[in-house]
Amino acid sequence: MKTKINLMIGSIIVLVIAVVILSVMLFTNNGGTVVKTKSGNVSQTELYDYLKDTGGAAAVESLTFKKILEDKFGDKVKQADLDAKVKELEKQYGGKDALLSALTQNGITSIDAYKDTLRTQALVNEAAREYVKPSTKELKEFYDKTWNPDFTISKIAVADKASAEKIAKKLKDGGDFAKLAKSDSQDTATAPNGGKAEPLSVTAAEAAYGDMFKDVYKLKEGAVSAPIKTSSGTYEIIKMDKKPAKTTFDKDKKAVTEAYYAAKVTSDTQAAALKKLYKSSDVTVKDSAFKDVFAAYKEDTKKSK
Repeated sequence: MKTKINLMIGSIIVLVIAVVILSVMLFTNNGGTVVKTKSGNVSQTELYDYLKDTGGAAAVESLTFKKILEDKFGDKVKQADLDAKVKELEKQYGGKDALLSALTQNGITSIDAYKDTLRTQALVNEAAREYVKPSTKELKEFYDKTWNPDFTISKIAVADKASAEKIAKKLKDGGDFAKLAKSDSQDTATAPNGGKAEPLSVTAAEAAYGDMFKDVYKLKEGAVSAPIKTSSGTYEIIKMDKKPAKTTFDKDKKAVTEAYYAAKVTSDTQAAALKKLYKSSDVTVKDSAFKDVFAAYKEDTKKSK
């Protein structure tokens, strides 16, 4: 099961082609010819005017926030980390060409354009983290009431309930979990490792298993679940490999902080963070055609956690 590529960036829609063309028009708008035909030429002015009425507003919004976000948070986003993420995706998709094919289906026509998308997404996330930054009191409350350590599972994932039940019977009859995961699991990321998955946070597990999360988390170390339906509609048989207990707040603080951000950085807090940035960045629109582009960012926003 391949990782779904996240192409949306909070409230910003990345229109790669429109952004590139419009940025050129904004700074080189001298009326020159873009295309010549026997029926007439397409001038830079015509192209600029056309973009104003189509993707221009979104492109202006995106370009403006990219400037602001890079200025405020650029030093917190390491390009090496983004490059590594793309390399991992290439591996999951079976190579650079396969990844590019998947990206093209979503309107992104180059790996570099996707890296730019990832960078903008990371910058928006940093803005949201700053917006929801917790006090020590809030972190302690989160630790006491919500947080639990990441746990590690192995899984056998299949498309339907009937297949899952057949595997469950094999396990009940003494079948080896790791061997069955390698032979029967359809999760290409974990099957080669006998079903063993990366450590899983409670937040991520709740998203993956929905109402069935409690059936996963109640498992003791070494226990195997009955077939469980995931949020995506597939079925998994789960083995609880490692389930650490809490220690103390001071010892767990780093993990607690990251879990807090994972829970609180949502599309709503991203949008609220962008509104706050807009209001503090002295944005002035010089072209009347785009005078209403930032209207939504002028609304009052209260910090919510």
